Amino acid sequence: MESPADFATGFNDGYTGEPLSPRTAGNWLKGRSLPSKAYREHLEWWLHERWYFLEHGVKPGEIATRHTEARQPQPAYIELPASLKIDPAFEMLPIEAKEPIKGFVREINKLIDGLVNKKRPE
Repeated sequence: MESPADFATGFNDGYTGEPLSPRTAGNWLKGRSLPSKAYREHLEWWLHERWYFLEHGVKPGEIATRHTEARQPQPAYIELPASLKIDPAFEMLPIEAKEPIKGFVREINKLIDGLVNKKRPE
């Protein structure tokens, strides 16, 4: 996020309550105010993290130190290759064995392309 406005735009995407203003987002990000319960619940969902961690920077029961680093977010989806590649040994197969494999690879590549270019569900 480059600005409170970007944060508010991302937050509001999929949020059904009162939209978050860039000013309020800026206050949250600067620690001037804390979100209400409804906003907290959406933040947990949106950021894939429990509120306790968002507020304290550590998991319950852990002790924060000066050197506590933020946890890297774990994606809720898998990374897909741009396409399925065929092993070079494929060229050694007889032509009649290649065609069904080529068709299969084409179909898988269509599925991969559809998944890669589809917006990730929120």
